[in-house]
Amino acid sequence: MSAYIHEVAVNNILSLAFSLIEKEENRCIGVYAMDERGNYVRPQSREAVKFCSIGALHKAFFLLGSSNLDRNYAFRKINNASHYLYGDNMLTVNDNFGHKAVCDVYREAIKG
Repeated sequence: MSAYIHEVAVNNILSLAFSLIEKEENRCIGVYAMDERGNYVRPQSREAVKFCSIGALHKAFFLLGSSNLDRNYAFRKINNASHYLYGDNMLTVNDNFGHKAVCDVYREAIKG
């Protein structure tokens, strides 16, 4: 796979994941995903309607059928952006820094 195609695939993953949590009411804290009743579910589940920042990535991987290489690079990009902006990993940013911080990190990862 060319570097360009790989980069496009990763940006598609990040963009889809971001779209799942861009609205604050679609984001959760402390678990990867929740159903509409607030119960924990796997991010790949049909019932999942809320996601943490990493759970959204898992849902995007599932929906897009992403390769392991693309998954690893997406994780790397999101964590690099998280460390760059907030000095910590994405799970910590998700659970402790608020929705705006999560959105900032996704935007940085997508543009970077």
